[in-house]
Parts: sequence; C-alpha cells; structure tokens
Amino acid sequence: MSKRYAIFLHRNVTDEYSPLFECIYTTEVLILLLFLSVVPFPIWIALNAQPLHRNLRYAFVLAAIQGVFGTISRLALLYSQMINITLERLIATLFWLWYEKQGRSTLLVLILGLAILESFAVWSACPLEETNSEHNGLCCRHWSFGKRVVILVCTLNIFRDTRYYSATIYENYAESEKESISINIHSAERIK
Repeated sequence: MSKRYAIFLHRNVTDEYSPLFECIYTTEVLILLLFLSVVPFPIWIALNAQPLHRNLRYAFVLAAIQGVFGTISRLALLYSQMINITLERLIATLFWLWYEKQGRSTLLVLILGLAILESFAVWSACPLEETNSEHNGLCCRHWSFGKRVVILVCTLNIFRDTRYYSATIYENYAESEKESISINIHSAERIK
C-alpha cells in the first residue's frame, strides 16, 4: 500500500538523526542570519544608484524586502518545527498573571499574533508571478496569482496546523511500522 506523506520535518522525525539534523538546521539558520545582516548593503547601493531609473531601484529594494520577510518566515517556521510553542501560548506563559485576568487587552495578543502570520503570508505572496510573451510584435507582461495564492494559503496553514501535521505523520509512521513488523513476522513464519 503506497501512501503519500507531506514533507514536514519536526522533532519526532529528526531526533532519530540528532547530530545530522542539528548541523543542518544550524547551518541553515546561520545562512539566513548572514543574509539578514548583508541585505541592507545592496538596498543602500540600489537606492543610491543614480544612473538607474527610480522605479527599477525601488523594484530591487522591494524584492530585497520581500526576501527579508521570506527569510524571517523561514526562521519562524524553523522555530515552529523545533520548539513548537505558538506565539499566543508563549505570551500566555511568560505573562500569565496579566493574561489569566482575561481583560480586553489580552485580545491584542490574538489580533497581533494573527496579524504577524498574515503579514508573513502576504509578503510571501506579494510579488506576483510574471511571465513575458510576445504577441504581434508587442512585448507583453502577464501577471498571475497562481502559485503565490497557494503559498499564501500554505503559509497560513503551516503555522495553524503544526501540531496536526506532527500528529498525523507520527500516526502514519506508526501504522507503517506496524505493517512492516507484521510482514516480517509472516515472512519469518514462512521460513520456519
């Protein structure tokens, strides 16, 4: 029986290969942090490049800013995969005395948490997919939402359903292990 599994690595899967994945995640985080520390320089250079048209310079700056938000989103996803504590629960734990009073100000935690997730998803979906075509000698650009809307939905779902994916993949893994154990038992019985 073949099953398709979503590729979503979390601690239940990667702990088995602990030193390897710790090195991979550390390398990825270092590269992302290096990008975040270097990106202001190309932005500054693009803004001060006077021979280029202003719109071209701003397009480059917006692409760099979108890269920054994508990098921050990846860091947030890594945080979610490795630690799996939601922002709302983190605030509820750290500031429990204020949070448990259930005042109106605690609604800000929910609103800000959702706004942060939405902003990451919107910035990931902002630059539309661009294709160039030529029709009757005129060059045209077509803008389509296609993949970007899918990315928006997936980004929101990943943050919302982290625990669901973790539990589902673990259950599927446990079922496949049970099947392989029963197959091994049956083949061992045949050998006897």
